[in-house]
Amino acid sequence: MSIEVRRSGLETSSLAAFALRSRNSFGGWSDDPFFTGRRAIVLLLTTLFAIYLGSRFNTEDHLNLFGWLLVFSVVGSVAVIILMPQFEISHDLHEGALKGLFSHKNLLGRQMVFGILTLVVGKPMGIPKWLRVEL
Repeated sequence: MSIEVRRSGLETSSLAAFALRSRNSFGGWSDDPFFTGRRAIVLLLTTLFAIYLGSRFNTEDHLNLFGWLLVFSVVGSVAVIILMPQFEISHDLHEGALKGLFSHKNLLGRQMVFGILTLVVGKPMGIPKWLRVEL
């Protein structure tokens, strides 16, 4: 781990720790200090996990990891929609909208856009060429 990564990680985690500290010191500003505290803890843990991922993997490894995650997400969503349509097609406000593995159609859409951008722009080398979209 390089000094730059350690320094950057320290600065970033310090900001997340500040959010946690501000919850404890200035709990009066929040309508629900316990909710604010839980959110601050989640922010701190997410930041620490991001620092770990950033220091552990290089850019190509990140692209490969995201690429495979998105391929499984697409294949899993299609499989679930075909095998269990009663659960994965909305029957409420958005009648007939596909949800796939996600709880809402917008989450599926967000994941698919992220997947298309990763596979088209990033072109991860760990993904087979027939799964990558070449423009």
